[in-house]
Amino acid sequence: MQTTQYTLAEYQTLCAPIKDVRLEYHRGAILAMPGARPNHNAISVRLGSILDHFLLDKACRVLNNDTRVYIESEGLMTFPDLVVMCEEEQMYDAITVLNPTGLVEVLSSSTEAYDRSVKLPAYLSIPSVKQVLLVAQDEIKVESYPDGNVYRTGEMIPFLDLLIPIDDIYLKVKW
Repeated sequence: MQTTQYTLAEYQTLCAPIKDVRLEYHRGAILAMPGARPNHNAISVRLGSILDHFLLDKACRVLNNDTRVYIESEGLMTFPDLVVMCEEEQMYDAITVLNPTGLVEVLSSSTEAYDRSVKLPAYLSIPSVKQVLLVAQDEIKVESYPDGNVYRTGEMIPFLDLLIPIDDIYLKVKW
């Protein structure tokens, strides 16, 4: 099966009128990201709220999954679940940042392999990125990179000079 290859400009033209589907771009291929389940959304919103609260007195802000990140060296345009910006934003276009400080992906069974094999190494290749969190949605578990530490129930997650209680991230998640 041959995959159609697109230029970055063609990708952006295709994405412009589409509002309900997130299309990601990786080395010429356009990938439709599936919709998220309620637990995925609950975890993302909860963690975003926690980060926003903890970062109130810092020169950082939390952006949701409508913010795209472009990693030119990897040929990747992607929508992380959360983007933390602590420097003045360098923009590729109106919704695409080039210099995130921290990134969060809530793992889904349908995208976990892609998140780990493509997105994580690409995120870690961005010079401005200090930390990436991979957050499970089917158990209480958060992985931190580049150190590779794994956090579980009752533990505090160090993230960008913050300490986040892991159990707070999973409040109101329905198992």
